[in-house]
Amino acid sequence: MSKSNMRTMISANVMILLLAGLCPAQVVQPDPPYTGEDRIETWKDKTILVITPHPDDETFTSAGTLARLAMNGNRIFILIYTNDNAGSDDPTMTHERLAKIRLNEEEDACRAIGIPPKNITWLGYDDGMLE
Repeated sequence: MSKSNMRTMISANVMILLLAGLCPAQVVQPDPPYTGEDRIETWKDKTILVITPHPDDETFTSAGTLARLAMNGNRIFILIYTNDNAGSDDPTMTHERLAKIRLNEEEDACRAIGIPPKNITWLGYDDGMLE
């Protein structure tokens, strides 16, 4: 197929897609809000395991949910693959010192949302060394 035929075909496909958006469509009603008793914010007295590659991933993305779960009396455990010992722009920073800083930051963040540091397990892999 020549390049000009390919362009015509691609342009035709794009036009079809664009024009499809202009056609009258079936009206779809959204699902009603879920009201089941198993909603995550109603969980109580459960054991929850959070698995994350880096410290702070779970607290940065899910702190509100984890705090609610902790307030509801759930036991939350966190398993962290790496020690987050890379990624500093400070030329004087060592991997060991950065790992210690990240450990303290993680424990402080978890403590603030109701997860005790004893519930954090570190596998200790170097940052960027997992496949």
